[in-house]
Amino acid sequence: MILELSRYHHMVQHAMDMVLIINEGGAVQYASPSIERLLGFPQNHRLATGVLDIIHPEDLDRARDILARVGRGTGRIEAEPFVIRAQDFVGNWRHVECVAVNLLADPSVRGIVITARDATQREHASQRLSHLATHDALTDLPNRLQLDALIEGSLSRAASTGTRTAVCFLDLDGFKAVNDTAGHAAGDQLLVAVATQLRQAIRAGDTALRLGGDEFIIILDPIVDPAHAAAVAQRVLSGVLELNNAGSPVIGASIGISLSKPGDHAFDLLARADAALYRSKANAGSTIEVDE
Repeated sequence: MILELSRYHHMVQHAMDMVLIINEGGAVQYASPSIERLLGFPQNHRLATGVLDIIHPEDLDRARDILARVGRGTGRIEAEPFVIRAQDFVGNWRHVECVAVNLLADPSVRGIVITARDATQREHASQRLSHLATHDALTDLPNRLQLDALIEGSLSRAASTGTRTAVCFLDLDGFKAVNDTAGHAAGDQLLVAVATQLRQAIRAGDTALRLGGDEFIIILDPIVDPAHAAAVAQRVLSGVLELNNAGSPVIGASIGISLSKPGDHAFDLLARADAALYRSKANAGSTIEVDE
């Protein structure tokens, strides 16, 4: 028996997972050494008033419910994901998967045993993959997969507030010359610079997207006065023109704007903005055309 306890002690002492034993109120009675590696707390730290101290506020109610359910039964709850706080208390959050077992009736334990495995890297990788699926890899702007949903959401808000939505369709003028004369790396740098200009030119509620190539969309939300849409588009155009440097190909931007009408859907706004963009291109580019 002593040998078995010694073996168990050494296993827990060197385990990668964090092991906690808490009482029914959540107070920590034992923490394995891995608490220092995972969270930065010394092993003898008792987490102030209990394990709930380190649970992220968004997970707190669920954690309380799970502890209550485990405390009432003799079973186990497995693979519950939680976000918990590390020792620095300044936003260093860790993602963990927890297993909780009620061993309150076991005289050798007399507590609820929680085993927590660090899943932070896997969670961050998953979040990154989800982000890449909906954002342009080069500019980090939202991509066309979000376009319809973002426009429809803006139209819904406009209908409920009595405002309007505007869509700006932007196509760079002279971009092919940049790729042909300076190379595709220079073209990529230019697209990143244009994306930066868009972020700086739009308002807080607006959204800039990259469709692909040298085409961008700006969703203006809300629009109270059509002149507001033209003003944003003019800031965008001015920002793009500022990117021209002596000795580099001259670029500009053709912009077509459509403003929402009752009953519009995303397709309607995009079609009218595309038509306005075509008129801008026909006018030698670097102009703004508005379809009200």
